[in-house]
Amino acid sequence: SISSNAVNDPFGNALQIEAARKAYLGDRSPTDPRVSPLYADMKGFPPLLMQVGSREISLDDTLRLADKAKQAGVDVTTEVLPGMIHQWQLFPFWLDDARKSNQRAAEFALAHFADKPRQ
Repeated sequence: SISSNAVNDPFGNALQIEAARKAYLGDRSPTDPRVSPLYADMKGFPPLLMQVGSREISLDDTLRLADKAKQAGVDVTTEVLPGMIHQWQLFPFWLDDARKSNQRAAEFALAHFADKPRQ
């Protein structure tokens, strides 16, 4: 999806990803499990909610991570939002899908917190 969604996602492209990757990794290997959960032992991870847009450049990577987590026995909820680009959740004042995604994220967090908020 880095290639196939490059024209669809104004918030990311291969050059930006490469620059961010270099800045994040420094001199560490991209397969170091301390910097990439794709190479880590994910057993014991908490429940994960993964929201990704169908037009995001990170779609494939998100689905790969969700699959790896599921294989490790992690409770994973994956939502692929049709037509959404990277970071659509930042625009709840413009996008109904952003409001709904943010609400689902809040509900997910509340359902999985050890200490429930007072009613």
